[in-house]
Amino acid sequence: MKFFEVGNPVIALVCAKDEQECLEVYLQKLEGTAHKPKRLTECYEIRFGQILRETSDLINEETKKPFGLNEASNQIFISVFQRKPIVFWKTTL
Repeated sequence: MKFFEVGNPVIALVCAKDEQECLEVYLQKLEGTAHKPKRLTECYEIRFGQILRETSDLINEETKKPFGLNEASNQIFISVFQRKPIVFWKTTL
């Protein structure tokens, strides 16, 4: 799994196997929202440390509290080991 940042129109951090899967998952998650991009979105590969650090500061939509380092690393490792993509929104949908 690789780690990406996507920034149009809603900024997100994505764990996916490659750029194509990253964009597919990102666009699928935005389907049916007011934030569907008008043009093709680009994603940029980032390092594991960066996604871990940034995700730990994000707000968990279920608990309304920051993920924290332990929860962020758990979510990322689950995604990597199960080879299932995951999206962390940096901006609110």
